[in-house]
Amino acid sequence: MSGAAAGGLIGLAARRRQTPPAPAGQQFERGFDDAAIGMLILSRELRLQRANKAACVLLGRGAGELKGHSILEFTARDDVARSVDWRRSMERLGEADGALVKRYVRPDGTTIDVSVTTALVAPDDGEPYFFSQLQDVTRQHRVERQRAAISQLSRRALECTDVMALVADAMDLARDVLGSASCIITRSVASGEVRVVAASGETPTVKIAPGEPSQTMYTLAGIEPVLSNDLHGETRFSAPAPVLELGLQRSLSVPVPERSGARHVIMAHARADSRPFGADDGGFLEQVAYVIGGALDRAATEEELRRRAMEDPLTGLANRALLATQLDAELRHARRLGHRVSLLSLDLDRFKAVNDTLGHGAGDSLLRQVAARLTACVREEDVVARPGGDEFAVVCARTASDHAIADVAQRLVDAVVAPFDLGGHEVFITVSVGVAVSEHGRDTSEELLRDADVAMYRAKELGGGRFEAFDAALRHRLVERMSIESDLRHAVARDQLELYYQPLIDLAAGRVVGFEALLRWHHDQRGLISPNEFIPVAEETGLIVPIGSWVLKAACAQLARWPESIRLSANVSALQIKPPLVEEVARLLAQYQIAPGRLVLEITESLVLDPLIKPVLAGLRAVGVALALDDFGTGYSSLGSLQRFPLDLVKLDRSLSCSLSDDRGLAVVRAAVELGRALDVPVIAEGIEGPLQLESLRELGCPLGQGFLFARPLPLVEAQRLLADSGATDEERAGGDGAEPVGAPRQPR
Repeated sequence: MSGAAAGGLIGLAARRRQTPPAPAGQQFERGFDDAAIGMLILSRELRLQRANKAACVLLGRGAGELKGHSILEFTARDDVARSVDWRRSMERLGEADGALVKRYVRPDGTTIDVSVTTALVAPDDGEPYFFSQLQDVTRQHRVERQRAAISQLSRRALECTDVMALVADAMDLARDVLGSASCIITRSVASGEVRVVAASGETPTVKIAPGEPSQTMYTLAGIEPVLSNDLHGETRFSAPAPVLELGLQRSLSVPVPERSGARHVIMAHARADSRPFGADDGGFLEQVAYVIGGALDRAATEEELRRRAMEDPLTGLANRALLATQLDAELRHARRLGHRVSLLSLDLDRFKAVNDTLGHGAGDSLLRQVAARLTACVREEDVVARPGGDEFAVVCARTASDHAIADVAQRLVDAVVAPFDLGGHEVFITVSVGVAVSEHGRDTSEELLRDADVAMYRAKELGGGRFEAFDAALRHRLVERMSIESDLRHAVARDQLELYYQPLIDLAAGRVVGFEALLRWHHDQRGLISPNEFIPVAEETGLIVPIGSWVLKAACAQLARWPESIRLSANVSALQIKPPLVEEVARLLAQYQIAPGRLVLEITESLVLDPLIKPVLAGLRAVGVALALDDFGTGYSSLGSLQRFPLDLVKLDRSLSCSLSDDRGLAVVRAAVELGRALDVPVIAEGIEGPLQLESLRELGCPLGQGFLFARPLPLVEAQRLLADSGATDEERAGGDGAEPVGAPRQPR
C-alpha cells in the first residue's frame, strides 16, 4: 500500500466513520497487511482480532501468537493500569486525547517504547472495535533520555568541586539510561595493572593483572567504542570470570579522552536477557566520557597549580604541607573503608658530612638522586614526600599486612646502598627508616608522623641503614632522647663535661705510654651519663662539633702538662672532619706547644675509605697529628685501608682480643700484628680483660694494649697517679733523653 493509501486508511479510522470499508474487503486487506507501521484491530475487551506484519515484527510475535490474546498480556506491568484507563476513556468519549505511549514486552524479555494512536470504530452492521496504529519510538525516547542525561551531567560538571563524586554520579546516570546491570570506570596504571576507580550497580570485584588482555587495555588501544553482546564468545579480549559468573554477557566500553593521554575507560555490562547494546549507546557513553574527561582535565589543571604550591622545588616530591594533606585524606578514607595506612619516615645517615665536604650543590644532587630511587620503590598511588633537609616520607594506603609494609621499608633501605655519583665523587650513604601503621585510620596525621619519627630515631640509634617499627617503648625512648638533647645543649656552658683517661700500655715493659681521652657527662640531676646515651644524640643533632672542639682543647691542655713520652688520643666524629678542623688542630698544637705526633686522632675505617675525607686527613698529618685506625678488623676491607692511607697506629677491635682462645681468632690477630710490623705501624689490642689474653698477645709480639685488666677509664687524678706508679723513669717523666719505649711517638711520615 502506498503512503497516501495508508494515510487515507488511518484518517478514515480516526474520523470514526460509521460505515468504513468492510474488514474483509480486498482493498482494506491489502492496505492493512502491507502498511509500513504497525496496525491492530482489538475487541472492546482489548483482545487482538488482527495484527498486520509490521505490528507482528514490532511485538516480536507471529499473528497466530497474538490473535485472541489481550493486548495487556504483552504490556509492561507498570503500564497496564494506564492502558485500562485509556480503554475506559475511549469507551466514554469514543476517542483518545492524543497518542498513548506505552511499553510492550517481547518474548526475550526486552521492552520497546511504542506510540499508540487509537480510534473506536462502530460499523452499522457489526460490533464496535478498536483500530490502533503502533509506532516504535524506543530509539527516539532513548536518544531523548540520553540527551537529557548528558545535559544534566554537563551542568553538574561545570559546578563540580569533587571530581570523584561527579564520576560516581555519572556511572549511576549511565547505568540508568543504558538499562545495564553495572557501569564502571577503570584506570590503567603505570605497572599495567587495571583498577576500578568508581562503580555503579552489580559490579564484581575484579583485579586485572599487568599484561592480561582485558577489555580496558583493548579499548585504550583504539579510539572508538568497543561493543560485545556475547562475552562468552569474545576473542578480542578476556572477560573476567567474576563478570561471567554474574550473568553479565554484554559489554560496552569507551576510552575517556584526557589531555595527558587516555588512561580511564568507562564500561557498561548487561545480562543476556537485556536488549543488545547498539551504536546509539556507544555514542551516548562517548558523550559521558567527554564530560568526565573534561572534568578530569580541569581537575588536573587545578591539581597542577596546587601541586606547584605544595611541591618540593628541588626534588619534585610532595612538600611538608602536601604530605600532611595527603595523609589526612588517606586516614579519612581508612576510617570509612576500614583500611590500614602506613607512614614511613626516612632520614639520610651522614648527609651533613657529605653536604659540608662537597658543598650544597653536591648535596642537592644527592637529594634528587635519592628522591628518584625512593619513588621507584613504591606504588604509583603511594605518596613520596620531602618534608625538608635530608628527611623523606612515604605514605602507603591500603597496606595489606605487616609483611608487605616490611618489604616496602626494606626496599627503601636497600635503594640507597648503591654508590652515588656526585660530580665524579663516589659517595656511599645509608638511610634510617621508621614505620608507623594506623589501623582503620584511628590515628591523626600528627600522631602518625610523630610515631614514625620515633621509630626512625630508633633505627639511627641502632646504627642506621635499617628500619624499625613503632611501639610504645619507642615513644618513651623519644621523650628521654628529647630531654637528653635539651640538656646536652647546655652541658658545655654549665661545665658538666669531663675527660676520663684509659691508659695505653707497653705490653712488653708493662708501663703506661699514653692515654685515650674519653668523654663523660656529669648531669646535675641524672648523675654520670654514659657516652652510649648522649654521643648518638650529639651526632644526630650536630652538637658533636662544638663538643668535639671542647674535647680537643681539653685534651691538648692536659697533654701539655704530661711528659713528652706520653701520647694522648681522642676520637673524632665524621661531622668534625672537614677543612676547618685542620686549622683548629694546628692552632691548638701551637698554643700548647705540643710536639708532633703526641696528639693522636682516632678515626673509623669508613672515613679512611671515603675519598671526600682523605684531603682533610692528609692536612691533619701535615700539621703533626698522628692518626689511629679504630676498630680494625670489623670493616669489610680492613687490609686494603692500611694500603690506601698511611696510618700511625692500628687499634684491633675488642672482639679480636676476645677470640684469642680460638685457633682461628688467634690466627687473625697474629696476621694483623705481623702486618703492622711489616708496615711499621704499631698495633694496639683493645679489650684486654684477662691474664691469658695478655700472655697470648705478648707471645704474638703485639706491642701495645688497653683494657680493664690494666685500668678502666679514670678521672684525671687517678690517671696521674697511675702514670706516676707505672714504672716510668724520672727522666722519661720529665721528658728527658732516656731510651724510647715501645710505641713512643714518632715524627709523622
